[in-house]
Amino acid sequence: VIDLMKDLVDEFHMGIIFITHDLGVVAQTCDRVNVMYLGRLIEEGPVREVIRNPKHPYTQGLIAALPKLDNLDQSLTAVPGDIPSPLERPSGCVFNTRCSQIVG
Repeated sequence: VIDLMKDLVDEFHMGIIFITHDLGVVAQTCDRVNVMYLGRLIEEGPVREVIRNPKHPYTQGLIAALPKLDNLDQSLTAVPGDIPSPLERPSGCVFNTRCSQIVG
């Protein structure tokens, strides 16, 4: 399916908005990435730049959660903490209830 989408982009000179939690697929198929958490944009940029040098702790957590192909027996790493209700978003950065880098 992804190859078909890439072919359509090339053939019709169009763009696609691709929504996924799989940053591995994003790295292989997209030019730019927008990372969202609780419906808020928290990081954006060229895929290679965001994957290689993530600025936001949530993006860092997503990348750390990717399976390591050289050690498939290793347990997956989860982003720590509980997801707050999107109906009662935290004030400030919406990731602050799960963030290990919170200041204050």
